[in-house]
Amino acid sequence: MDKKEALKIVQKDGLELKNLPNHFKKVEEIVLEAVIQDGYALQHADDSLKKDKEIVLETFSLKY
Repeated sequence: MDKKEALKIVQKDGLELKNLPNHFKKVEEIVLEAVIQDGYALQHADDSLKKDKEIVLETFSLKY
């Protein structure tokens, strides 16, 4: 699986981030797309990105 495939997966269902290989959970672009799709995806991101201002703000801007 490459980055393009991982992006397509999380664009369809952000929570699928949990099933991706760990190295994708560290890629800001993939995590951001997952969070845009489903804010709860943030819990599956690498710890370094859980503190990323852009990603966290995106999570809180979502309407549930």
